[in-house]
Amino acid sequence: MTRPSQRPGADAHGMSTPTAIAHRGFAGLAPENTLAAARLAAAHGADVIECDVVATAEGDPVVFHDPALDESGESRGITDRTGRVAERGTDYVTGATVLDSGEHVPTFARFIEAIPESVSLNAELKHPGNIDPRYGVPSDDTRVARREAWQPFVDRVLDVLGADAPETLFSSFSQSALEAVRRRETDARLAPLAESVETAFEMAEALGTNTIHPSIASLTTTEASTCLEAYTVNAWTARTWTDARDALRHDVDGLIADYPYLDMSEGEYGTTHHDETN
Repeated sequence: MTRPSQRPGADAHGMSTPTAIAHRGFAGLAPENTLAAARLAAAHGADVIECDVVATAEGDPVVFHDPALDESGESRGITDRTGRVAERGTDYVTGATVLDSGEHVPTFARFIEAIPESVSLNAELKHPGNIDPRYGVPSDDTRVARREAWQPFVDRVLDVLGADAPETLFSSFSQSALEAVRRRETDARLAPLAESVETAFEMAEALGTNTIHPSIASLTTTEASTCLEAYTVNAWTARTWTDARDALRHDVDGLIADYPYLDMSEGEYGTTHHDETN
């Protein structure tokens, strides 16, 4: 895998083209977080493939978004199996079919094998096991304990990546997860995720990183308008060309999207700026 970077050059309007980050492997084109999604995202020109990484009952990293395989609480019920991922064995979880597609939940190891050398990886650390992931910024008195809670899972993720760890971009809604990465890999590339750009700024400062992943909606705040230029900003999640347009109006560096080519539509009513074959 290669290091994520901004796509070179500028479009016909003189604006640089943002890095295309395939959200769960362009989830609008293929069953999310599957091998098919990784391969299809690469085929459609993704610069970076983003995936969610969670732990099974055995602590193995697998690529899945929701806490549970079936519909339960915040989980959407997108597989044919039941139970919380953190309470099911790896063989059971990876035997689950996603969205009746014939595609199964992959191990993290198999997922990264499906990514071509020319495409980078963004691993979002989602759930560390059967413990509360505690998203956001930890208080001073809980900071060490929360990092330690993430550490065993983070170590398993880093072990799977091996020599690819320095080239991987790690993101999470949990500052503690990213602190666990940094504790093991001092030069790790980190990108805090947050609903609000203000929280992203706070996490970035604590982590000593200049890359943030805020929501597109949060880019309109006063603080965002005055501070964004100091950061590499990859905004989420573009599901339509209007989402992409809103993000690009704030000169984001990367677009985390469910579909490819959404960044083509920055002019009025979807005027194309670059060749679709690129």
